[in-house]
Amino acid sequence: MRRLGEAGSCIPVPISDVAPSPAPPLSDPEPKAEEQPARAASVNTTFAHVKPGEYSEIYLTLVAAPGARAEAVLSGPGVAGTARIIVNADDNGRAKLTWRINAYGPYTISGTAAAVPFADSVLVN
Repeated sequence: MRRLGEAGSCIPVPISDVAPSPAPPLSDPEPKAEEQPARAASVNTTFAHVKPGEYSEIYLTLVAAPGARAEAVLSGPGVAGTARIIVNADDNGRAKLTWRINAYGPYTISGTAAAVPFADSVLVN
């Protein structure tokens, strides 16, 4: 018979006295690009009298997430043609939208980029 402490001896321990080792803390995985909160788009609106007396153009340059879907609607006194434009931002997050108008006055552009609202306005004179 072996004595306690000799090589090969074991000490019986009741299972209820063995505490499990604590698990490592859970860490949040890195969020995927589509899970990151959408950022607001930056917009810049300008105009040019392309053919004075005939028509002008309003330009909106939008910067959002690369590939973001952008939808914008122009309202004002002389929108000629389509008021609603849908585009996707390029690989740098830029999108350029152009509307043709045939009257001076205030114009407002409202829309969304990656489902985040934006608005801008310009006075064509």
